[in-house]
Amino acid sequence: MRRRRWTREKKIKLGILITLLVVLVGVSAAVVWNGLAPKQPDSVQTGGGESRPAEPETPSEGQPPQTPAEPEQPEKESSLPVPLSGKYPEMVVEPQEYQPLAEGDKVVYLTFDDGPCKTTPELLDVLDELGVKATFFVTAQFGEGETLEGYLKEISARGHEVAVHSYSHNYKEIYASVDAFLDDYKKMDDLILKATGKRSSVFRFPGGSNAGYNKAIRGALLEEMNSRGLVYHDWNAFNGDVEGANKTEMIHKAVKECSYTDKSVLLMHNIPGKDAVIESLPEIVKQLNAKGYRFATLDGTVKPFQFAKVEG
Repeated sequence: MRRRRWTREKKIKLGILITLLVVLVGVSAAVVWNGLAPKQPDSVQTGGGESRPAEPETPSEGQPPQTPAEPEQPEKESSLPVPLSGKYPEMVVEPQEYQPLAEGDKVVYLTFDDGPCKTTPELLDVLDELGVKATFFVTAQFGEGETLEGYLKEISARGHEVAVHSYSHNYKEIYASVDAFLDDYKKMDDLILKATGKRSSVFRFPGGSNAGYNKAIRGALLEEMNSRGLVYHDWNAFNGDVEGANKTEMIHKAVKECSYTDKSVLLMHNIPGKDAVIESLPEIVKQLNAKGYRFATLDGTVKPFQFAKVEG
């Protein structure tokens, strides 16, 4: 009886041992299989039959992720003009497209030559009261140092265009040669830059582009300035101030000559002793407004009225 019980117990223990061995062998085989399994593919099949991207491999600690190098950008070609002479390469501006007037538009460009001077602050006040802007073709004839710079800065600060006319306004000196003209221009342009923070993009020749004083160098001079992208503006209307006209005559002449065309560039002067110019402005603006004209400043987008042009 005891022998049979022992045999039964021995069989039970042996069965448990065999079961444990089978479990251990199965676990070991699974571990070995996982170690030998191929790496996860780039995409994993989902239950719906769609593939999704595999999770990206995380870089090891301390190693920055690899980013693709940015493609090299081709260098942009400069659109700036190339001056005929190598003198003063900073005096070059990028040409702008001319903006034509809209159909039915009528505009007058008020321009003041030869200043600034002691009456410039009064002139600026009147322009403010009238709500119109003007273009000042400036010189250094009637001021110097901080006083001159102050005038130029104030003209610009009030929204008007400051442009080169001449530094000395001495026709004989500035038209002696192309280099002499460039030297004079640069001195005035540097003053404008110092006072306003930008160089002049347009200018007016002293006496006009067809002045008798520049006849000997006119062709070469026009080519040189054009090669720099600098636009010069002459005029097609005049108030007669330097010809001795009084206030009434200035008003009549200015309004009459501006009325000939839808686009007028009115020449006036801001010089000592010409207070009548300032006094005539309110009536000139009033009458031209009544005729449907607006007022604007000259810049590189305004197609210029020019007396002389490069031939060919």
